[in-house]
Parts: sequence; C-alpha cells; structure tokens
Amino acid sequence: MIFSKKKQFEFQKNGFLIFRKIYSTKELSKLKKVSDKIIKLSIKKKVVSRNLDVRINLFNKNFSENIISNFINLAIKKKIVRFSEQLINSKLKIRYPYVIFTETSNQYWHQDSGFEGAIDRTKFPKNFSLKKWKSELPFSQIQFNIPLYDDSYLWVVPGSQTRKLKKTEKNILNHSLKTKKLALKRMENRININLKAGDCLMYHPLIIHARHSIEKTKRQTLHWYWVARKKYNPFYQNTPSLHKNTFNNLSNYLREMFYY
Repeated sequence: MIFSKKKQFEFQKNGFLIFRKIYSTKELSKLKKVSDKIIKLSIKKKVVSRNLDVRINLFNKNFSENIISNFINLAIKKKIVRFSEQLINSKLKIRYPYVIFTETSNQYWHQDSGFEGAIDRTKFPKNFSLKKWKSELPFSQIQFNIPLYDDSYLWVVPGSQTRKLKKTEKNILNHSLKTKKLALKRMENRININLKAGDCLMYHPLIIHARHSIEKTKRQTLHWYWVARKKYNPFYQNTPSLHKNTFNNLSNYLREMFYY
C-alpha cells in the first residue's frame, strides 16, 4: 500500500494516523500467546513485580533469543515498516527498546520530549539545533501503539505536535509534570482514540497526550519508536542492541533496522 498525499497531510496536520485491522485474528492470537509468556516470565524472574501497570523491556537478558526474535517477527509487519518509510521518506532503525504495555492507570498530560535530560549534548554535531529538529515536518521520529485487546486509554490534542502551544496548554503540562496528576477535562480540544484489537496507531512524539479510561478493561499494547536511519537523532544515543543470535533469527527487512 502506498501512502496517499491525503494521508501524509493528515499525519502532518493532526499528528497521528490510525490503520484499521492491520493484524488478523490468527496473528493476534499468536501475539497474545507470546506476550503472555513474556509477562509471566517477567513476573517469575522479578523483572516486574506485578501484572498491572508495567512496561517490559524486551532487550532484557532474562529473555531467550528465540522468544524475542519470534515476538519481533510476529509484531513488526513489513506493511507497517513500508508505511513509515513513505511517511518520513527514509529507511528506518529502532530507537526505543521493545516494550509491552499492561498499564491501566491514568497518565498525566505530556509530550514525549522528556528524554532530553538524558541526552549527552556534547555529542551533538556542529550547528545541530535540537529546537529546529523537534519542529521538522515530516518528523524523523515516530511512535506506534498496537493493541492486542480493544483499547480506549489514549487521549490526544490533534495538531499540538508542531504548533506553538497555547498558554493554557503549557500551564496544564507544567502542572501535570509537577503533580503527576491527570486533569483530563481541563485540556481543550482533546479527543479519545478508540482502537480495536489489531489496529495500528502511528503518532508524533510531541503530540500532547495522556492515558485514561473510565472502564478498566484488560490492556496489552505493543509500543516502540522508529527513527530515520541516516539522519542524526539525539535520542538514539543509548539504545541497546540485540543479541547476535536474536538478530540472525529476524526476517531480512527487520535486520536492517537493528544493530548487534
């Protein structure tokens, strides 16, 4: 499938795109089995303490190479990779370690620029501007949510990813960051993202977003970041690599996105 100009404009304007029924019922069943296995193993090995509100780093050494390569091969479909390449006009590489969300609590309003404190600015290329890089269109970094069960936890403010934020938005973001509390109804122009199991949400890291659901349903969501392969990315400095055996068990198009 080729991205239409309309879809590209929609992403640039709103900061997100939803692709429906990317995964079949059979594919979802396989993903659920593998992710359940990883969650149970994480609890057993005390990688996480409980089966609620956790993010699991799949690069953790407690997992076997076969489990990880099997999961990645199932989860990252070639179709999604090609969508993304067309959107940002670049080949891709993984930036953020693979995780499984089972988080069902509220998360305050924020933009995913909170990694800046961990950036080593001495490694910036000459004349590199972080501010300019963050305002680019198309953006050289994108995020994904793939729900394994129906999911209505995410709230976003469309168009907030690149425009100048309103004073009220800044106040709410600052208040949320300090108190770690969600003031859902205070944020204007918010919308709820309703995803069915097997849908794919692609979104801009700087879109204002939060997590909240009235009904506490089961949640298991695959989540990752991808970045433009050859373009300098300040957030890519400390991403761990895959084990060589895991790398060798990946499909060819996935090997290009990982380094061991």
